[in-house]
Amino acid sequence: MKTGTMCEKYIALKKTISENEKSHKEKQDALKNKLYALEKEIIKSLKNDNLKRADSRSGAVILKKTIHANAKDWEKIYKYILKTKRFFIMQKRLSDTAYRELLDDGENVPGIEKYEKETLSVSFKKGI
Repeated sequence: MKTGTMCEKYIALKKTISENEKSHKEKQDALKNKLYALEKEIIKSLKNDNLKRADSRSGAVILKKTIHANAKDWEKIYKYILKTKRFFIMQKRLSDTAYRELLDDGENVPGIEKYEKETLSVSFKKGI
């Protein structure tokens, strides 16, 4: 198959997937909004009735509480982590954008293996 023909098929598939994802996302967002509103109502009802669980024919809902972290002062957090060596408190994920910026500035970061990922970028022609 010629490259031009493959590109036409690729662009057509990419466009179809994009349109489907947009439609699907809009539907999913609407459903999630309904679910969130109902969740708030159920939590309020459970609290008003001093309950932690409610059963129905199709299942049960259980009110749970979990503690989550919200960073208010990153500088203090970094100092704490460095002082105590408790790096586990942070997620182990590198920022590709920040890494590329360091590379652009000529800086080599020890412990990072650089790799290149090849992808295709598509620009759609208007009206097609």
